[in-house]
Amino acid sequence: MWLAGERLLIRAMRLLTVHEEPMESDLIFVLAGCPSRKDYGLKLFYERWAPLLLLSTARFDIRKFARLELPFCINLTQLSQGVPPQERYFFVAVDRRAWTIEQIRKRFWGTLSEIVALAHWMERHREVSSVLIVSSGFHLARVRMCCEAMLPQSVSRRYVPVPEDEPAEFLRNDNRLRKFVVAELFKIPLYALLLWCRKRKPAYSWFTS
Repeated sequence: MWLAGERLLIRAMRLLTVHEEPMESDLIFVLAGCPSRKDYGLKLFYERWAPLLLLSTARFDIRKFARLELPFCINLTQLSQGVPPQERYFFVAVDRRAWTIEQIRKRFWGTLSEIVALAHWMERHREVSSVLIVSSGFHLARVRMCCEAMLPQSVSRRYVPVPEDEPAEFLRNDNRLRKFVVAELFKIPLYALLLWCRKRKPAYSWFTS
């Protein structure tokens, strides 16, 4: 029974995983969550796939931020001290010369909130015409749904997963990952319904504004 369940999870993970190779772009956008996402985003940045890196950072990421090998020292813990804990959600933008930080609005729908914030950010940075979107492979199917609904169609997008071990080995050794994969199976249809409501009925736009 356990082996059958594991096979189903492996199959689900493979179906959920979006895999596109990186290409030269204007921006690398990394979603909040697993530390490996930011590590891989930084690797792509240092490999010069894009001149600008935008790191989405949730409240629980802040303490881990100091360990990142950024080109600048950014004490996000100190910078966020004056912000109530439940509102500590930020975009940190880094290029070769400088960095900036801005607070973003977080609603109940975490991933969708990040993509809505990215859409607002792009409205102010119209020079960005292409973006590499980095997250865990199993997360990217839902991320892509949000991006297709919220980002400008004129912006070229590629969905680049964090490199992972073979799914069988990864799932076998990581109970937390199993929970994430199962959660995605419920979240994807829920997000599909939410985005459909927003498209069909403007009254629902407050979900994603």
